[in-house]
Amino acid sequence: MRFTIDDVRRATYLASERRDTTLRLALEMSTDAKRDKRIGARKCVTCFYSGPYIAGAAFTAWTCACCSNSDMYPNTGTPKICHSCSERYSLCVACGADLSLGLRNKLAIERPRRKKAT
Repeated sequence: MRFTIDDVRRATYLASERRDTTLRLALEMSTDAKRDKRIGARKCVTCFYSGPYIAGAAFTAWTCACCSNSDMYPNTGTPKICHSCSERYSLCVACGADLSLGLRNKLAIERPRRKKAT
């Protein structure tokens, strides 16, 4: 099969759409115009503006990476951090990053200590 002008047009259109989407996404991330909504959703700039994610329609058990509490989520796109830990430590529920994408020197999460067996 030969590469035709229709193939070039289709490839050009798709590349142009990818470019436009990337530029729009970069503008949205850099201005963070929906900051209040993003913070309310407990997501970092990257996760909020990059979504939505593809997920399967099945209730899925998941465990918070901070407090280890387990819960059910209505699809397979489970969060990484529960809302309580997200609020407590200013972390993104989707990926676990700092909500402002600031670099941290330490993670101030106190995990429950196991009791020594006697």
